[in-house]
Amino acid sequence: MLATALGGCGKARHETPAQRRARERATIERIRVQVAQVRGLKWKARLDVRILSKDELRRQLQRTEARDARPERDRSDEAILKLLKLIPADLDLQARLRAAFDPDGVANPHKVLPAGSRCADVQAIPAGAWI
Repeated sequence: MLATALGGCGKARHETPAQRRARERATIERIRVQVAQVRGLKWKARLDVRILSKDELRRQLQRTEARDARPERDRSDEAILKLLKLIPADLDLQARLRAAFDPDGVANPHKVLPAGSRCADVQAIPAGAWI
């Protein structure tokens, strides 16, 4: 994501490596300042930043998603929201989340956000559901 913000995802630029590093440092500093302003807090330590290629970013996202996957809980949460009529019964929440957060399909949605809704026909709160 930072790679995109820095213009590194396939954009052709005619600049020297030193110019590119200077542009990246300036962008990182601008983001660091904005984050501190939004949080209303000063940074306590140096911000460790790595610039990733699109392929490296994809691999990192896949590793993170594999580590944090919780599809059973996501499905039970969707079922509860439908039972409580907080979302329409025919809404495919996982598909909506995929469309909102990963429109380009970079984040391997079939692991964390399974394709299709598997709980549209649920008529009761699943056992062990987290409420």
